[in-house]
Amino acid sequence: MTINEWEDVNIKLSVKPKMRDGLIFYTSRGKEGQDHADNFISVGLRRGKVVYRYDVGDGLEEIASTYPVRANEWHRIELKNNKDKAVLYVDSHDIVEKKNEGFAISEAPPTNISIGGMENIQSKPQAGFARGFDGVISELLVSGRPIDIGEEALASFGIVEQSTICSINPCQHGGLCVPANVHRGFACNCERTDGFEGEFCERRSRKCNGEKCAAGSCVLDESNGSHSCLCPYGRIG
Repeated sequence: MTINEWEDVNIKLSVKPKMRDGLIFYTSRGKEGQDHADNFISVGLRRGKVVYRYDVGDGLEEIASTYPVRANEWHRIELKNNKDKAVLYVDSHDIVEKKNEGFAISEAPPTNISIGGMENIQSKPQAGFARGFDGVISELLVSGRPIDIGEEALASFGIVEQSTICSINPCQHGGLCVPANVHRGFACNCERTDGFEGEFCERRSRKCNGEKCAAGSCVLDESNGSHSCLCPYGRIG
């Protein structure tokens, strides 16, 4: 993370946990191998609750979600932190915040982001978790920037699984399921369908050969494979 991203933290994760405990995300600023980094951010599960730990220049702080999250279900976690306050959002409705009394981001170089745990996790007590995450992490955004969980800037530990949702193909009407860095871990490509659109290619498109049918419906002429707009009574065009 750049120093600008540290000064206005905005991190979003989508996770599907199997267990109630484990470190999901960790990063810090400071020399490699330093036990107590100048600044750090960690988030994980503790007895089912999402716990956000951080040091942004005024010592170790911690906030936790009000309610535990359910195992084997998708959850969206968002972390924010700036000179005013830290905020933890879980599934948009569980919101916890804490005022920052001090705020100072180190000029020291940042470490790589660790996903699902870290090497020698016991040597980093500030992270606050004794084990790595067990489950699926489908999405990671830093300041709105999608981060490929497989890229070199990340270190992956714990039992972080790839989403297998495409093996059952949730896309309808012949849509193509594509693994993606989004909340559910996949996106449906509807280009190959017979005129369908939507998150799951579930609804008939109102576009016909690039034109949008206003009040009418786009229908297939099976004799030649073309599409045209079928107008309701009282409408032409």
